[in-house]
Amino acid sequence: MSIEAIVNSIWPTVDNLIPPIVFSEVAEMAAAQEDSFVERASGLLGRHGYFGLPVPACFGGAGASVLVCCAIQARLAQADAGLALGMNMHLFSVGVILEQWRGKKDLSWALLEAVATQKRLIASAFAEPGLGGSILRSTCRAERVSGGYVVNGIKTPCSMVGRSDLICLQMVSTEPREDNLLVALIPTNSEGLTVRRTWSAMGMAHSESDTLKMENVFIPDDLVFYKTRAGQDDDPVFVWSLCWFAVTAVASYLGIAGKALQMTAAHLARANYSGGKRSRASYPEFQTGLGAVVDRYLLLANACKNVARAMDERQDPPQVVLASALSLRSSAVDVARSMADLSELCGGMSYGQQSPLAALWKDAQAILYHPPTRLVCHEMLGRIALGKAMFYELVGHTEEENLA
Repeated sequence: MSIEAIVNSIWPTVDNLIPPIVFSEVAEMAAAQEDSFVERASGLLGRHGYFGLPVPACFGGAGASVLVCCAIQARLAQADAGLALGMNMHLFSVGVILEQWRGKKDLSWALLEAVATQKRLIASAFAEPGLGGSILRSTCRAERVSGGYVVNGIKTPCSMVGRSDLICLQMVSTEPREDNLLVALIPTNSEGLTVRRTWSAMGMAHSESDTLKMENVFIPDDLVFYKTRAGQDDDPVFVWSLCWFAVTAVASYLGIAGKALQMTAAHLARANYSGGKRSRASYPEFQTGLGAVVDRYLLLANACKNVARAMDERQDPPQVVLASALSLRSSAVDVARSMADLSELCGGMSYGQQSPLAALWKDAQAILYHPPTRLVCHEMLGRIALGKAMFYELVGHTEEENLA
């Protein structure tokens, strides 16, 4: 048994859906550092059915379970972290539509079928400047007009938005109605939509999380598939959708951690210490340090698998599964801390600009900012424990103010 065996066998096999050669080819493309990487890699994934993974077989998809989707995300992140996180937003969007169809049995099945059979890539445009990670509010205003809405606003960062076919986004209607937060799926080539290349973070380069600007974009009524109250939603559709995002995102970061563990174990085995007489791996201190990170990795991986299974089985109440998903998402910030611990074990070589471990460290820091952030998760868990209304953001108001 080795860390490679643990990392590769802790998840269920996905060879029947995405062959191992696909992940190998993606890794080789990423290593080549060519500008065409994301285009080529996304095309390869699309040809092997990635875009329709969770879509039921009756609508032309693979019918993959949440657990299997998590396994694929972990494998993909080992090949390239930025690509995996960018593509994860597609899975989240498909998950939202899937939960809408499961809960409402409405015409959203047609959206699922189009995504799967036409191999459509969806970008999620839920992030906005100043929202602080909230996904149940929006600064984008939707003015009611005949047959739909006219929307203006800015979305950023939006992964894969520049090469997507469709965009899943939220907006706030200016109508005096309670369910004023609208979620729609619109074509990327809609008139009035422009994409600006603004992504310049220290990591996750291949997520292509750029800026979307909407200027008088008309969105027909039939493309709005979900409505809810801004800031608060106990509808199982949204609860399950948030669970989708939490588990698949954490699985992606676990893929980064798994790759870093393999790199570290290999380095400790070959790197000499104390005058070049013994390898680092032969010292109990290094063994213990590595074991501590493996311990935390296994705890998080098994927690992720358990939440995914609970989503697949649907035996527990949605709010119970959500609480577990929030705990999982909050705990996943340990991936960022683990990267620092692994770097320390490897020594100064991991601090270099060209170090592959340093690159993974940069990628892993993004977990600190992914919504729902740890602060929001903790507040939500506290409100659940106290039997209070569920808010998917930092409320910062008294109960009386919220009711006003």
